Amino acid sequence: MAKLEAVIKDADGLAGRQNFAAATPAYQDAAERYMEAAGRAQMVNEAKTQADSARARMLAEKQRAYQGAPEFSVAAAEERQANASYERLAFRDAAEKFRAAEMHYASATKPGPAPTPKQDPPAPARPRQLPPSF
Repeated sequence: MAKLEAVIKDADGLAGRQNFAAATPAYQDAAERYMEAAGRAQMVNEAKTQADSARARMLAEKQRAYQGAPEFSVAAAEERQANASYERLAFRDAAEKFRAAEMHYASATKPGPAPTPKQDPPAPARPRQLPPSF
C-alpha cells in the first residue's frame, strides 16, 4: 500500500506543478495498482470466509467427538496448526487444516459395546392341532 500512496503523491505533485502530461500516466498507474490491491483484498476475504466456515464445522464436530479416542489428539494437533495458519493470515492453509481436523474429530467416536455372540433364533411354534371332533 505504501507504493500506491507514493505513486499518488508523485502524481499529485506533478499535477500541482501543472505537469499534466506526466501526471496522467502516474494517476493511471495508481489506478491500476489500486484495482490490483482491491482484487487481492477480495481474494483474501473469500479465503478468510472459507477458513471461518471450515473452523465452525470443525468446532461442531469437535463437540460430538469422544475425547478418549486416539483420533481426538490427532484432530487437536491439526486444529492447533490451523489456528497458527489463521493467525499468520494464511487462510487457505488454515481452511485445509480445519477440514482435516474436522475429519479426525468425526472419526473420534466412543467405542461401542462388545458384540454379543450370535444366538440362534427361537424355534417356530408348532401349529396347534385341533381335536378330531372339529
